Amino acid sequence: MARGRLGGSLLALGSLLGSAGWASSAAPAAGSPRAAAAPAFAKLGPAARAALPAREDRLLVRLRPGAPAAALGAAALPLFGDWYRLTVEPPRRSFELERLAGLEAVERIEVDVVHSFEEPRAAAPAGAARGEAFTPDDPLFPQQWHHRAVQAEAAWEIARGDGAVVAVIDSGVSRGGEDLACAPFAAEYDAVGDVEGDGAAADVHGHGTFIAGIVAQCTDNGLGAAGLAHGARLMAIRACTEDAECAASDVARAIDWAAARGAGVITLSLGFACGGLDWPDCSTAIENDAIARAAAAGAVIVAIAGNAGEDHVGFPANHPEVIGVGGVDAALVKASYSSWGAALSLAAPSGDPDADRDHDGHPDGILQETLGRICVAFTHYAYCRWSGTSFAGPHVAAAAALLRSRQPLATRGQVRRALEESALDRGVAGFDPVYGHGVVQAAAALARLDEIVAAEPPPPCTPSATRLCLLGGRFAVEVDWTDFFGGSGSGRALPMTGDSGLFWFFAPSNLEMLVKVLDGCGVNGRVWVFAAGTTDVEWRLTVSDTESGASVAYANLLGVASPAVTDTGAFACDPAP
Repeated sequence: MARGRLGGSLLALGSLLGSAGWASSAAPAAGSPRAAAAPAFAKLGPAARAALPAREDRLLVRLRPGAPAAALGAAALPLFGDWYRLTVEPPRRSFELERLAGLEAVERIEVDVVHSFEEPRAAAPAGAARGEAFTPDDPLFPQQWHHRAVQAEAAWEIARGDGAVVAVIDSGVSRGGEDLACAPFAAEYDAVGDVEGDGAAADVHGHGTFIAGIVAQCTDNGLGAAGLAHGARLMAIRACTEDAECAASDVARAIDWAAARGAGVITLSLGFACGGLDWPDCSTAIENDAIARAAAAGAVIVAIAGNAGEDHVGFPANHPEVIGVGGVDAALVKASYSSWGAALSLAAPSGDPDADRDHDGHPDGILQETLGRICVAFTHYAYCRWSGTSFAGPHVAAAAALLRSRQPLATRGQVRRALEESALDRGVAGFDPVYGHGVVQAAAALARLDEIVAAEPPPPCTPSATRLCLLGGRFAVEVDWTDFFGGSGSGRALPMTGDSGLFWFFAPSNLEMLVKVLDGCGVNGRVWVFAAGTTDVEWRLTVSDTESGASVAYANLLGVASPAVTDTGAFACDPAP
């Protein structure tokens, strides 16, 4: 989020609960509305209990596994997994909440919290350089103190992001300017309208394009500015409106969509303040589920601490599976507006529009190209300076992309360790809640990752959008399909537990297959494979033992109902080939 507010309250949930009597601890009279208090409150997610700002016209529902969606009514919109969104008239919210709470099929009820980022208050067009050292390829690079602060030039001698995919979940990304058109997007998705394809994620604000520029602005092209991981491919996803509001359901669906399509890094420059609360009390259930699924798929997730200046990190940056990033100025001192706390992982440049601490004759904002409206410019695109923790997060995401480019098989945990263990220590020695592990240093992180991988080689199975890694990463599971129209593809993997996962073929809400790889060594001395499909399209399921090189395959013919796989002799327990 850019410097300023974290979002206005659109719903006083206390009044919602109070209207039904559910917020009271007094004993209810028999037959009164308060008799529904216990089951209803038990089903409320953390966002509902915390009375966070939310959309008044929506409720989010997670069904119990296997429960039919028909129980919610025909108007329920599938989001991902077992999550659905219902549109409700605000006067009927209490009635609808009570109805949903009484359904056996409903496991969790959540309000649709609104994240936000701030409209620019200190953004300004970038002027011409005033005598700085000339950089032939990118004339504005000398003014990008923020890239130099994270060791960009030294890092580029090692990696530039080639092969990495970074999902920018924001207001969208537009690439019609002169300096963000050097490579096609890996994919585009509008989570607000549930539309994908070329142009679907066009920026409706300017915030997202600026974020994308920090990550992968065209570099060494003789134009404008540079991007930290300019060799990476961007996955452009819109989850926010032109009014800088981002509904939790849209953000969660965007996270899940990105992870399912192979994003190795996900950056979120949005969120809400937590006051004195920590995770999970300050969180939303639907985004927690999406984050868990993305983490299980191997994505490195980065989010921002927030601009409230609080001593608690905002959500989703406070989530244990997320790298929470605070902001520093050009002197690498914590920005006054940046929130901080025990959940902070790293710090990165976020800017100060009122200072020139690098003495280059320009305010110390972050400099990139975006829509001209952000700069109050008279051109459709312009180079602007902007400040806020929104711009700290993508520096870390870009650094993670450099690391994924350098070591494609490194686990998300190894990437995070390398970033944290190589950071420039600030404040008190070691970890502290003001700077976390310190200011991210891209070149040092690349060197540290090489050391980590050499000492702790990653498991041979690397999770991806189309691959499950089960039983400690020993077994790789993939499935290919062919439909009745000649279409074909790879199943999209959704991890569940250490020994099981799901695949979908055509839509995330339409799951086609469950696969389990079980340790049966104590029973019959073998590793078992169980699978169940809910489709009559042609498929071929392959399970591979990455330690022994052995593999088994199971198939279904087109037009035949999927058989159950119950192979209790699939693999030897001893992986020796």
